Amino acid sequence: MALTAAELRRRSLAPFTDKAGTFAPLKAAVFVLVVAPGVWIAWRYFTGNLGGFPLKVLLNETGLWGLRFIIVTLAITPLRRVLQWPKLITVRRMIGIAAFTYSAVHLWVYVPYMAYDWGRIGSEVVLRFYLLVGTIAVLAMLPLAVTSTDAMVKRLGGARWRRLHQFVYAVGVLAMLHFYLLLIKTYDPEGHVLAGSLVLLLLYRVLYAWRGTMPTPWLIGLSIFAAAATMIGHAAFFAINSNGRLSAWAFLSSNFTLDGWMNPGWIVLALGLGVTLAGWIRQRVSPKERRRGRLDAGAAAG
Repeated sequence: MALTAAELRRRSLAPFTDKAGTFAPLKAAVFVLVVAPGVWIAWRYFTGNLGGFPLKVLLNETGLWGLRFIIVTLAITPLRRVLQWPKLITVRRMIGIAAFTYSAVHLWVYVPYMAYDWGRIGSEVVLRFYLLVGTIAVLAMLPLAVTSTDAMVKRLGGARWRRLHQFVYAVGVLAMLHFYLLLIKTYDPEGHVLAGSLVLLLLYRVLYAWRGTMPTPWLIGLSIFAAAATMIGHAAFFAINSNGRLSAWAFLSSNFTLDGWMNPGWIVLALGLGVTLAGWIRQRVSPKERRRGRLDAGAAAG
């Protein structure tokens, strides 16, 4: 029996199905991956396994997962193009909603963390730049989340919807700045990896908009540039935190010692070159994909 239009729309909203209402393994896997961290964090919180300062841990964990999913959301379109994997676009909305959800919970947890003292909360947000930036980032995600449905795409029109959702790049910069300013208080190597990944993704966006394509040599160069920027930022971070007592050059040169091969810059380089290699292999194994036409046609292009 043929499904009605209403039934198709209902089924398309289910996390495990595509727009035809059939089971979509990719969507199901991604749904589990985006929900699992929240379930794990919630279980630890309600069972008292978040240590002596559970709200602080909850605040940190939800914020970090929100940032991670923002970066992954920004990576979907480049990965789709490089890997010639069109179905990746079907999970971008889900990951974006997850990024907003974790970020919104992060912002909400700050209220009980500050003992519901609204006057203090307001003054802290206004006077502390990293809090102001983080709050703006979360609030800027709200219209993106609200307009993420097919109905809103149709109502706004494809062109207007795409222009609105390009603000996700600004959100990524603001969220990363918020997190990076927090790194001044405590060192977290993952923060530098995420920052380098964001540099890589933003430069990819700019270069692709300029050239309309991204050949393998350009991807290699982009990966090297982003890795170098990460190493420089990493070294500058340590030099600033040492109040000038230690040289940025010493930290930068440490990347090229036997102990420095797991520094954030090398991880960013490995990520960039790994995706580039996978895309190159994909082009060689499935050349028909290139002849079939551009992967970027239609409203799905981001």
